[in-house]
Amino acid sequence: MPKSETVLVNEREAAKIIGMSVSWIQQSRRGIIPNAPPFIKFGRNVRYSKPDLESWISKNRRTPKSE
Repeated sequence: MPKSETVLVNEREAAKIIGMSVSWIQQSRRGIIPNAPPFIKFGRNVRYSKPDLESWISKNRRTPKSE
């Protein structure tokens, strides 16, 4: 997808995409919870890029350790 067509979503949609609450996403953005997904700010408006959210999910994927 070209950069000019990047889909931006609000915090409610972003929370749904990553499977977390709106409260969690707000706290992570403020630094209360570490390792927040990247966000974009336009004045008071906060948006999240769908490709950034998908990348954040992939980076946080863990596999169980074998014993």
